[in-house]
Amino acid sequence: MSYRQMIHYLTLNPVKERLSLSECGGKILMDNDPAKKDYNIFRIDGLSTKINEGAFRISVSADHNFAEGERYILNCRWIDKPKSLRDPELAIKALKFIESDSVISSLLDGDDENYAANLAEYWKKIDPTPGTEFNPLMQEFYNRIDYAVKNFTTIGGSNGANTDRGKVYIKFGKPLEVNRTSDNYGNIIETWTYNNPQRKFVFVDKKGTGDFSLISG
Repeated sequence: MSYRQMIHYLTLNPVKERLSLSECGGKILMDNDPAKKDYNIFRIDGLSTKINEGAFRISVSADHNFAEGERYILNCRWIDKPKSLRDPELAIKALKFIESDSVISSLLDGDDENYAANLAEYWKKIDPTPGTEFNPLMQEFYNRIDYAVKNFTTIGGSNGANTDRGKVYIKFGKPLEVNRTSDNYGNIIETWTYNNPQRKFVFVDKKGTGDFSLISG
């Protein structure tokens, strides 16, 4: 599921109805829909990203004037949360690819129970969508780390995020074009091209283990 889509799901319990849900003016509108199956997990486009992860209360009313209604405890979950973001301490340490040691040390200062809040505060300062709880820039960063770990880890076991290709991918994202050639010694050469701004990175795998070293860029 793309980070551009709503990724928070609302788990309604004990509510279990055949419902059609929509968002209007910050309110959730529910209508009975016999055509729908019984579900207790819903995604509400336009509202889900405004809710933080964890438990919260919702008031359900049959009054169209939104009079006080019956209250339920719901849980908001980020079902495709990047693996590298699931441990707050490790997520903070992963900022080494874009931040200084002093910034990371400041975020790790204090009790570990505060790490999640420290991390959230860090990303909130550079949130392109400050009106929501969901930060697409944060997800993009940690998705890049996950991709680097999965695709650039070497035969020798070097973490893909720490390789030269991994570092470039985390910082600049997916290249516009990737070309592979070989040099006179039979080494594989991989060239990554970016636009906006135009950049080119050249890597070489001298040992044949998938550990590409940056030689130009």
